[in-house]
Amino acid sequence: MQQRSTRHRARGALQEIPVAAAIVLVVVGALMGHVGINGKKLLVAVDGLVLLAVFYYFILAPGWRPGAAAAPRLMLRRMLFGLLAVLVVSGVVVFALLYGVH
Repeated sequence: MQQRSTRHRARGALQEIPVAAAIVLVVVGALMGHVGINGKKLLVAVDGLVLLAVFYYFILAPGWRPGAAAAPRLMLRRMLFGLLAVLVVSGVVVFALLYGVH
């Protein structure tokens, strides 16, 4: 039996993360108008976690291979993920602290 290359085995592997993120974002959008202030803060925090998972999956995971050396430009991708993580977390924190304050 002929072995398939990594490229063929991984085809379509990136489809489940955007679909799951889209489902979460649609559910959060539908619930946002029906919950109180603390519920909205919780939903925004869940959105932030989903965004971090998506960023991790798209920025860091594609270059990783089991048993292989470090991925190309790994440090640059780690810094990009760190920057995006700081932006998402700070946005969630600012929303949680300032939303509902009069």
